[in-house]
Amino acid sequence: MMSTISAKDNGLGELKILSRSDVTQYIQVSVMRVTHPGTDHEKNVPVSPVDEPTLVASPQRLILEPRQVHVVRLIVEGSPNKETLYRVAIKPVAAPTAGVDHPASGISTSVGLSIVWAPLVTVAPAVSAPAWSIDRVHGVLANDGNVHLGVDKVAYCASETDANSCRWQSVKHIVYVGEKLGLDARPDRPGDTFRIEYKTPDGQVRNEARGPSPQPVRDMRAVKHDN
Repeated sequence: MMSTISAKDNGLGELKILSRSDVTQYIQVSVMRVTHPGTDHEKNVPVSPVDEPTLVASPQRLILEPRQVHVVRLIVEGSPNKETLYRVAIKPVAAPTAGVDHPASGISTSVGLSIVWAPLVTVAPAVSAPAWSIDRVHGVLANDGNVHLGVDKVAYCASETDANSCRWQSVKHIVYVGEKLGLDARPDRPGDTFRIEYKTPDGQVRNEARGPSPQPVRDMRAVKHDN
């Protein structure tokens, strides 16, 4: 499950927790920022009170009665200028009465085998600015913008205007802000145009082309000829 908090939400979101248990449960809620999402280096890092912008969940501890629905409020603190991904971990914990010989009836005092529910929450910037660059030599696509790119396919084309000259390769990968993606595609000729088709978070499908970087102009006046 993934949800998004955008500027139009005024920095507010919510998660609904439904109990399917027949006993009272004690729940702990914690927020982690996802670093390097979508890569082999992805990690969940607990947020710090001094972080800004950040995402706060309230309440962080709650009692869930049998068959009860409880709402956890999500609050964005600060003004993010780039998209940030968070994971909100919701897990059962032992009741405060754990260890007592005769706990109250209907209260679970042990956790046992617990299932941690950790939905992803995306906090979007106020203004979306998709951008990318391509390293043609090493075949690396970089997300230089402030929102993720849902890359569908890429190609190298002999002509920038003739779609039939393109050799498309399927990618089907999300490249998050500041991350890079290795591609198998390489140009056949130095002058080939790189083309990419991707989807932005608001659902727009973009097909963009970029030719090779212009070479520096050689100043012929600086060239010496030996006679």
